[in-house]
Amino acid sequence: MFNKVDIALLDLFQSLHWAYIFFVPILSRVIMIIKYHKATFIQIDESERNTSEHRGMFITLSGFSFSALFALVLATTASSANVQLLGTSILLMLISFLMFYGSFTFEGFKYYRWQVDVIDIMSDVGKLALLLSLLAAIYSTSIESAIKLTCLLFFFLFWLASFLLHIKARYSYLSSFE
Repeated sequence: MFNKVDIALLDLFQSLHWAYIFFVPILSRVIMIIKYHKATFIQIDESERNTSEHRGMFITLSGFSFSALFALVLATTASSANVQLLGTSILLMLISFLMFYGSFTFEGFKYYRWQVDVIDIMSDVGKLALLLSLLAAIYSTSIESAIKLTCLLFFFLFWLASFLLHIKARYSYLSSFE
């Protein structure tokens, strides 16, 4: 029923080793804040704050994460799927909800550029947790292994491309202040 890749990925989701991937957005942003500390510790003006547009996005994503979290909790009570993986999915969706809600909350109080990067960290972790939660839920089903692996590769490449483009844009922006 399970091939070697499925077993390895099941072991990964059932352990907490998947959590190390969250260090990628956290460390890359912290390094950027430290490297460009002269530019990030400057107070930003009102046009750069642009809180209303970002707050709308964060409240939408936090609402989605909360709804999905609630649905996953209900699914574990009446599911024949792998409950351990659904538990992982619930934990990841909780992380996603908390990160998006934190981004929404802190967005209204940003006054320095480093705060923008902290909000971006929380947003990046929230997006990654959202994708990993969906992936864990997919792995808890009996879908074919090839489809599961395709989802894993697609989700990872999509997140990585989006993350790298965002990091490059922020790097270019902060380096212009040097």
